[in-house]
Amino acid sequence: MRRKFVAFAVASLTAGCATVSDVTPIGKDSYMVGVEVRGGQNWTEVKAHAIKRASEYCVGQGKNMVLTHSETHGARGWTPQDAEIQFMCLADNDPEYKRVRMQKDPDTVVEIKGN
Repeated sequence: MRRKFVAFAVASLTAGCATVSDVTPIGKDSYMVGVEVRGGQNWTEVKAHAIKRASEYCVGQGKNMVLTHSETHGARGWTPQDAEIQFMCLADNDPEYKRVRMQKDPDTVVEIKGN
């Protein structure tokens, strides 16, 4: 019995728990949603929670979700992991509805100052 309890407790801790925020408008056809996960999921799984919610939101409007930006924070196993995504809900015929080419945000900024 004790062995089953320990196995259940370990499985519960590693399965994690996700909290997804409400979708928030941030501009014309543009929104953001966040997710916080405890329990050590990988970043793909963490982002997938937010992307799924965003897609459901857009489908509810009869539109398509286009991811425009994502950020992640936290350390797996040490702190809660969170992801925030920004997205647009666009109709099939919207000129901005096209293939997404994700680019990593630069982590270094070079500033050139004049004399």
